[in-house]
Amino acid sequence: MVKVFIIDDSKDFINSAIKLLTEEGIEVIGYAYSGKEGIESLQNLNPDIVFVDIVMPDMDGFSVIKELKKLNNPFKTVILTLYDNDEYRKVSEEIADGFVSKSDFFSKIKEILEGILREEKKKTIYKK
Repeated sequence: MVKVFIIDDSKDFINSAIKLLTEEGIEVIGYAYSGKEGIESLQNLNPDIVFVDIVMPDMDGFSVIKELKKLNNPFKTVILTLYDNDEYRKVSEEIADGFVSKSDFFSKIKEILEGILREEKKKTIYKK
């Protein structure tokens, strides 16, 4: 079973994502409402995929992923955002294993997970 962790400051998004992922047979092993909380929690957890929002009050998602990559855990990271633009996509390609807009998250979750979990060199980027 695929295990995921979600870092997002939107409680509504996290609740909706947990519901969808659970319905799809995916285990949500945790979530955090801030980057710092997520980094702290992930020091003791081992998910397959971590979804990280870009815009959060304490630290941005790119900084969170840079910190997560320093941990010994071999999980994949996926940028989540409401703000789908070329700048965010470019940075995501450099530091994350995938990128998805929140509007596509719910309709493409199976495709997202399959793409991220494949052992391919290319990045998984989802467009509208």
